[in-house]
Amino acid sequence: MLLRTTTGRENFKGGRSEYACHVMPTTTVNLPRPALLSDVAGAAIQAANISCTSHVRQPAHSGSMVDLGSWIVATYDIPADVILKITGKKTTAGSSINASSNINQNAAMLIRMREQAALNRIECWQVPNSGGTFHGVLFEGRFDILTLRDAVRNGVQLNTMQAREYTNDGALASLFTIHELEAEIAPQRRVEETVFQSEDGQQTRVQTTRRARAVDLD
Repeated sequence: MLLRTTTGRENFKGGRSEYACHVMPTTTVNLPRPALLSDVAGAAIQAANISCTSHVRQPAHSGSMVDLGSWIVATYDIPADVILKITGKKTTAGSSINASSNINQNAAMLIRMREQAALNRIECWQVPNSGGTFHGVLFEGRFDILTLRDAVRNGVQLNTMQAREYTNDGALASLFTIHELEAEIAPQRRVEETVFQSEDGQQTRVQTTRRARAVDLD
């Protein structure tokens, strides 16, 4: 499945914007730690089986002459069930909004590639600047937006600090806007894990899947 991405950073007089995309280690993708999508595709890691079909680097238009930043607009062919982390960072200079200090916003979301998912577009907002390279950084493809529970069910391991990134609704709303371009073809399946313990104390974990209901009560 194809995923269009825009990643990189740009420095403005009024602040800084930065967006990245990582492949998450799961039970099906054997990575020691989250890795940049571009690095995984470039290294041709067999466990991930991700390839880059187009790649264009674009210098940033704004910023100081010392460090403008740059963006990469790329399209990747990614197998189903690969989970990606999209992270955003935006710093607004206090001087540009008559504030005594800078305003820093960090947020992240998890997506899972799925052939029958809705065709989604994630618009990532930058520091407002009429001379910016992009007014909205885009990620577009067929994927599900995962909750923390969904992510854990699919083998993603998150520490407390990472979990806070995904549950800060204010930061998410200020950095990401999700547009559904086409409805899903079929609902996603939820992974459930049951732990059975024998009389001698040994544990056996069994994973089952079910289709998500329109209203999930658990």
